[in-house]
Amino acid sequence: MALASPALCAALHPDEKTYVWSGPDNAVRVVTAGSNVELDVYRAHFGPVHCIQYAPDGEIYASGSEDGTVRAHWGLDGMVVRCVCVCVFAV
Repeated sequence: MALASPALCAALHPDEKTYVWSGPDNAVRVVTAGSNVELDVYRAHFGPVHCIQYAPDGEIYASGSEDGTVRAHWGLDGMVVRCVCVCVFAV
């Protein structure tokens, strides 16, 4: 699987049909596994995304960024239909 730019993090959907990844442009991409067709791009983070992980049931995935946010993405057939943001601050 060849990506357009280096990946900082990636996660394979539990059904192994899609994956999400993020590179140096801070965007999170949803891509089909195997054919690498980009299904969607989310540019909500303002810093590098260092972690992405699907829930075990594959219904949501979360992306964590250096900007101090964790975004939870609800998907429908590989497409995100809702996103919420949680700000994380060090004390």
